[in-house]
Amino acid sequence: MTRGRQLLVTTLLLSVVGAILVGPHLVARYTTWRRAQQHRAGVEILRGAIAAMDSLSFRAEARATNYVHGTVVEVVYVRRGPAYRLEYLRGGQSLGGIASDGRHVWRVRPDGQSGPGCERMAAWDETALATISARYWVLLTGRGRVAGRPAYRITILPRGAERPLRELWVDAERALVLRARQFDLSTGARVVETWFTHVEYDALPTVPAVGAGPPMPPAFSSLVTAERLARVAGFQPLAPTRLPGGFVLRGGLITDCPCGCEIRVVHLRYSDGVRGVSLFQRVDAPHQCVDEAVCCGHTPQGRVQTGGGMRFLTLRRGGLEVTLVSDLSEEKLRQIGSALQ
Repeated sequence: MTRGRQLLVTTLLLSVVGAILVGPHLVARYTTWRRAQQHRAGVEILRGAIAAMDSLSFRAEARATNYVHGTVVEVVYVRRGPAYRLEYLRGGQSLGGIASDGRHVWRVRPDGQSGPGCERMAAWDETALATISARYWVLLTGRGRVAGRPAYRITILPRGAERPLRELWVDAERALVLRARQFDLSTGARVVETWFTHVEYDALPTVPAVGAGPPMPPAFSSLVTAERLARVAGFQPLAPTRLPGGFVLRGGLITDCPCGCEIRVVHLRYSDGVRGVSLFQRVDAPHQCVDEAVCCGHTPQGRVQTGGGMRFLTLRRGGLEVTLVSDLSEEKLRQIGSALQ
């Protein structure tokens, strides 16, 4: 073999070895760069959706599917700025819904009437977005159409995980979330999904009034203090001293037990912007529930139950009955429950 051919063969061998050694590194760097680009784009789209949340006016029809229970309901959604009303139907029959005047929220019965309202809890804001961006990948992963509208697909997954936790489809022109999916992080299976089948913007709809009196006075926002809650509820609510990273108090309010027994219940909501845990607390005393199937505390003591993609844990602490509701793992739910004071 001539010297020239030897140099050529050596050069080719070195090139092959270099490709083997350097190739994976370059692929990894490109993957990291690509994910960072998707994340920046996804965060900006989500920021737009947060900004538009209370400024849009529309009438929409939607479907909500719970894949765990195998149930489907239709939804009629009317919104004018911060005021809105949701009505759930199955087979054309009303199942009730939710209504808000922008500051307060009412649970509406199928007959159109409602009980006392409570103050609307804080939704996403810039603070929550900062937490989400730091703890999750918010990736622009595609484009498509929902309800005939062009939309961006945003996939949210914990950093260090490959399975998604949430998937949002955001209107590319109006920044309204048109489709939302929740996944079980441990299995990757879909849990619940809601999507618009029709939306009509700028119709300036009149939000149907709620047939109820004024909102219940003891209702608070995320600025709630334990002292104010205790003064109105008549007992000192417990608070978790151990929470997952990024979780903060997003709201606290006093409402009635959902079963209709008029027992005062303190509801504290903690969240990192994507996942959350709610604590429902009431005095642990004998009482008669109107409907134990929906009573906030009617779950076996100390045993974690699951339903609809959520986990429930009821405990007795310091004369209170506390029910924790979350999509977190059983281990984390028990850790939170063990650190109440």
